[in-house]
Amino acid sequence: CFSGRAGVISGHRTSAFTILSMLFMTCACRNSKAPHALRADDFTITKRSIGDLFRFGVIEKIVVPELTDDSSIAEVSQIAFNKNGDIYVADLASQGTVLRFDESGKYISHYGRPGQGPGEHGSLMAFDIDKDSRVYLISDTKIIRYSQAGEFEKETSISYFPGDIKIVKDRLYARIFGTRDSSSGLGPAIKVYDLDLAEQGGVSHFDPRLNAYKLLPGSSVAAWKEKIIFTDIYDLALNIYDPRADKTQRIGFPNDNGRLDSVWKREHFVEDDRSHIRDNIHRFNAVYSFDGIVYLTEIDRKRNKVNFWLMDIDRRNIIVFPLRDVIGAATRTSASIRFDTIVGTYENGLVFVVEDEEKIQKIREQYPQFKDVRFGANDNPALVFLRVNGIS
Repeated sequence: CFSGRAGVISGHRTSAFTILSMLFMTCACRNSKAPHALRADDFTITKRSIGDLFRFGVIEKIVVPELTDDSSIAEVSQIAFNKNGDIYVADLASQGTVLRFDESGKYISHYGRPGQGPGEHGSLMAFDIDKDSRVYLISDTKIIRYSQAGEFEKETSISYFPGDIKIVKDRLYARIFGTRDSSSGLGPAIKVYDLDLAEQGGVSHFDPRLNAYKLLPGSSVAAWKEKIIFTDIYDLALNIYDPRADKTQRIGFPNDNGRLDSVWKREHFVEDDRSHIRDNIHRFNAVYSFDGIVYLTEIDRKRNKVNFWLMDIDRRNIIVFPLRDVIGAATRTSASIRFDTIVGTYENGLVFVVEDEEKIQKIREQYPQFKDVRFGANDNPALVFLRVNGIS
């Protein structure tokens, strides 16, 4: 969850959030209807120790992706799955590519490579796949579509600095974290494309002051029940966009960002402002979903606290687990698992990464059904699938 971008929560409630309703990232798109408000008080919030997670689920399987000359993984940045169960693994920072494995971990193909030509990219930011298993990559300059077999099909140039992309039905949603022209004024915070990469409009709005603000969230967009959910860059809030109704509803939770209000009222940021925000930010930093449940990480930089949430929006139920005690210290919160390495979700729950042989050995001791799992220092990172059986 913390791949180079700041982490997430403390669960501590204050009254400061009432001042934050005017914040930029949560306004409805100019063409949207007025959003329906959900409140933090609508939810039952329960705090649990990290060890209690296994009251809600169990490790279902461990997959070690095959290591070949073409499938080396330095860092698992993002994962996705097609309808056949194939596993798509993005190594964004190191290899700049997306690798495809079958459900047992056997290497199949890859998508994208660095370069300037058609189908090539500069800095790869994120990817997603559609129902036909076509792969869409977004880089710092373009969105690229590949066939399931890995053949380049088409691309379109972009003029903004992107974050994540997410495909829901026949639309692609691209999060914007910066513009190339700081004088261009307000635009959408999420751009919408059809699957032929033609632009179709936007959601919410983008504050151009963010061009000077680089403390960006990890994974900020997810699909939930044919809707798009996305986090704020600044606030501890979750936004739910319904494409059919063209409505955005916002769930804002109490946080400790009140000290930053004076900074966000300024027309332009200076270096001291950026440092002040970085050191005091309290927001959601990552969002994923599976089987109707939303997974969120939360950071409170001022208190050096990071937690994660499991949220059932329909039942208005939230469980908050401590993730780490101190940001940057990587404190172990379980004898066998460190939950700061969650990289995504699958249909039944969470997927996290184990990168060392000692950790696999501890998982074997705790879960004897995995005693035959092979993992060595020269293997690709192991993907651990944690089935979550509801949170009620």
